[in-house]
Amino acid sequence: MRKLLLSLGFVATMLGTASSAAFAATANGELVFTNGTATAFTDVFICKSNANDWGDAIFHDEISPGETVKANFTGFGQDVCSFSIRVIDSNGTKWDVDEIDMCETTKVTFKNEGGKMKYYAE
Repeated sequence: MRKLLLSLGFVATMLGTASSAAFAATANGELVFTNGTATAFTDVFICKSNANDWGDAIFHDEISPGETVKANFTGFGQDVCSFSIRVIDSNGTKWDVDEIDMCETTKVTFKNEGGKMKYYAE
């Protein structure tokens, strides 16, 4: 399994808009994550799609429903666009979303629908 090297700087902030979960990202850029579900998240991971190792959490403080956090991520190479995201909720459930094209997509809305984490790209 390949291990990802991440160089991350992050700052958490509350935005006040709790109606959706969104990412605004570019490869090796800024990640904005809003928890739009009804359950708190305790950890967030990012890796290249089809990587064999999640590496370290980019955020491991509780992210309440409606709360937004930001993280800068680097170390993937400029030609990398396809990423996977893993969140772990306060119940310990791991939710994976695969093959998000962060070079083309600026916002992704995440919803827990029927026991599955889904995203909608804008």
